[in-house]
Amino acid sequence: MQIKGATTILKKQSEFLGMTIAEVIKFADESPMAQPNNVLEAVKVWREEMRYADNFFKNK
Repeated sequence: MQIKGATTILKKQSEFLGMTIAEVIKFADESPMAQPNNVLEAVKVWREEMRYADNFFKNK
């Protein structure tokens, strides 16, 4: 899964739950058994991409 697919999954889940993407990620961390596997995978991809982006901008 790439970041575009992860973003789409997180956006749809946030709309379904009435939360922001950040709230969905926090909820997935706190209650992983309450989330579908594709949402957990999307959170993992999202985190990896954000970590890469943070490191990229710190080195500039």
